Amino acid sequence: MGYEAYLRVSDIPVYLSCPKKLYFSYRGEKIEPEGEALLESIFYKELSFRLHEIEDFEEDVRSLFDELPVIYPEKIGKLDPPVLEAFRDRIISSCGRIKEAAGEVMAFYEKKGVCILETGRYVLSRRLLLSGSVDKVVRMKDGTVAPVSVRSGRAPSDGVWKGDRMRIAAYSILLGEELGDNLSIGLVEYIRKGIVREVKIRDYDRRRVLRVLRMMRRIKQGTIPDGAHTVECKNCPVRDECVVERSLLSRFF
Repeated sequence: MGYEAYLRVSDIPVYLSCPKKLYFSYRGEKIEPEGEALLESIFYKELSFRLHEIEDFEEDVRSLFDELPVIYPEKIGKLDPPVLEAFRDRIISSCGRIKEAAGEVMAFYEKKGVCILETGRYVLSRRLLLSGSVDKVVRMKDGTVAPVSVRSGRAPSDGVWKGDRMRIAAYSILLGEELGDNLSIGLVEYIRKGIVREVKIRDYDRRRVLRVLRMMRRIKQGTIPDGAHTVECKNCPVRDECVVERSLLSRFF
């Protein structure tokens, strides 16, 4: 079966935030972050990937910026140079705070005896028709293998965000299927805040992932879902399309 039949793990949080937004994404509308929001996501993820290699923090951060256009030519190449330079200057001026947060992440891994095995591992399940890229695969102190999701946004006061829990549960299913093992632990790394949260993957989480995948597949096949209609709508990249479609549908129902 072709790759177009596969659902993506990264779309699960999109569905949870607003099924209608995912619907427009499947129709080809752009919903990914742009500008500084895109740069933040890319920068912090790449920083996380090389935390264990850093020697001179500020110099390594400068080198990271030089490498980003090589790693992400399509995404970075579309940005206006002034946007990239402004973001670079802001990050360099904040190196002290970022270094402190990165140090807290590393301290967590060292304290827990976590060993990083891989970064950016692509996983897929032909059984579930689901694919994704696990940010990190690690081995815990007790020998347990666990997926890690790196997030550049803020962390909740306790636990992890719902979308992050579902994402890490989906990765545990995919990675566990490839390894022939049942993975019951995952980590969510809120790198910008220097916080790592451990997530215990429950039967309920796996069941909910499967339910969400069923709903996502219906949307991909053409079912038009209801929108979330929250305060987030005003900043949604497909807000105009959503309003127009609601208006058109109202003429028939």
